[in-house]
Amino acid sequence: MYEYAGCLILFLIGLYTVMVKRNIYKIAIGILTMEFAVDFFLVFLGNRKWGTALIILAVTLIALTLLIRAQAVFQSLDAGKMKELNG
Repeated sequence: MYEYAGCLILFLIGLYTVMVKRNIYKIAIGILTMEFAVDFFLVFLGNRKWGTALIILAVTLIALTLLIRAQAVFQSLDAGKMKELNG
């Protein structure tokens, strides 16, 4: 039961980070935190130990690649500035 509460707390921390922060790296970390919480919840629910390790690694690498590309294109990590540049 404590595992599920831990997953919920981890998910809420990620959600708070996504809602409050404007830096795109911090937003991505919040999204990845929410993903980890859901993955851990599924692992605890299915009682598997290493079922999602590769999925977590793949999503993290894809997110970092997209962030590096966004920084190169927009020359900024502020989500508000990216909206202004987009029109």
